[in-house]
Amino acid sequence: MMAVCNNFFDGMRIANFGNISLHGLEVIENVQLTDGFLEYPSKRNKNKRIQKKWIKKYGYKRKPIPNKNIYIFENKILMAHPAIIKKMMKGMNKVEKSTGINNKNI
Repeated sequence: MMAVCNNFFDGMRIANFGNISLHGLEVIENVQLTDGFLEYPSKRNKNKRIQKKWIKKYGYKRKPIPNKNIYIFENKILMAHPAIIKKMMKGMNKVEKSTGINNKNI
């Protein structure tokens, strides 16, 4: 059974990136920022007849599609889906390595 989020802040948590400061922004991960779900069979078989039985027995898995938007509130708080924040941090690390700029000093 899935948990139901009654409050807007239920799916949020403050991201923990150590000493990294994103230009003074507080980073919040919100798991609820999705654009729906991608459903696919839990088990896969090439035979169509067997696949039909497996779907009936094992069902589907659901994978959330992260919302690609990044929200900034009052120039103090940055909020996005955790997958998007990971990609953003990876991109920032590449820029730091290539340019030699250290984001911790900003």
